[in-house]
Amino acid sequence: MNPDFYSDADYWYCYNNTPDLSCYWLSSDTRASGGVVSIYGNIPANSFGLYAEILQSFIAPNSPVVSVNTTIRYRLADRPLLSSIYGFVGVYDVHQAQTVWYSNWSAQIGTYRNVSLNVDPTIFQPGKTYIFYTGVYVDYSLFLSGTLDYRIDYAQLTIVTTDRTYSNVALRVNVTDATTYYARLKLDNYDIQGSPDINVTLENSTTSSTPIRIENGAPISLQTSWIRITAPTNPLYTSGKVRVSASKTTGNTTLNLTLEYCSQPSSGVCVYYPVNLIVDPPQQASGGLSRGPAGLQEDALHGVEISPWTGIPPKPALPTDNSTPSG
Repeated sequence: MNPDFYSDADYWYCYNNTPDLSCYWLSSDTRASGGVVSIYGNIPANSFGLYAEILQSFIAPNSPVVSVNTTIRYRLADRPLLSSIYGFVGVYDVHQAQTVWYSNWSAQIGTYRNVSLNVDPTIFQPGKTYIFYTGVYVDYSLFLSGTLDYRIDYAQLTIVTTDRTYSNVALRVNVTDATTYYARLKLDNYDIQGSPDINVTLENSTTSSTPIRIENGAPISLQTSWIRITAPTNPLYTSGKVRVSASKTTGNTTLNLTLEYCSQPSSGVCVYYPVNLIVDPPQQASGGLSRGPAGLQEDALHGVEISPWTGIPPKPALPTDNSTPSG
């Protein structure tokens, strides 16, 4: 999700094995499509094996996987003298607690470059959780300290399945005060075309509700469970999201929903918002100059810091320079 960092770094988190490197979001960069991620820091002299990465978790689709590919668009804006720098990308299996696919490339200073790679589709098991990650690795930096600035304009993992399957965020919900709220969705009316499978869920930063479910064109579950909605601790992120996952869509399906927003689950003070969704495979979005979330204040030097990853982090393998940038 959010492969182009166009207006924020929602869904992405940062992990590093050194406090010398951090991840930031910048609202624009030369020849970038919009916002970018900058992995930035001062590398001490005689450093070896330092790295930082951005990552997000996802659940593999239930439909059989036909093919998988990944595209990374990056540029190395700065690096220490007498250093060896690698970009890398990988997929980590949370259940096996190991990286199941990985590649890297020698990063050279210059304009944005594209790395496009095929990923082994057999590594994915339906319904399992994986982590997609990409970042920069300092193989060595000799004698002199210096600045590392590695920028990522685009990072996408594309999984093609036998069914026309997709998942996307249809609506974002933000809390702007210090109150904890509770929310759920209810399906009121619908106009279903064909026999699609559709799940609609509410998400916060850590959990997902049970879904509103439509199977083979028939509603099975008419409401989600309640979830907590609070103000995000970082302006790059969203309090809550309405996610739609669908397959076997042959035409537009209209879902008329109500978002219930309460001070306590099923009680207290509540407000009700109508949400009308038309479920259809999304069209490709165009790029452009990003302005970022409203009220976002960027650091004058290198942007807004991305929140740290709190789970078990995938670690990059040793550099082998086993892929070649294109473009």
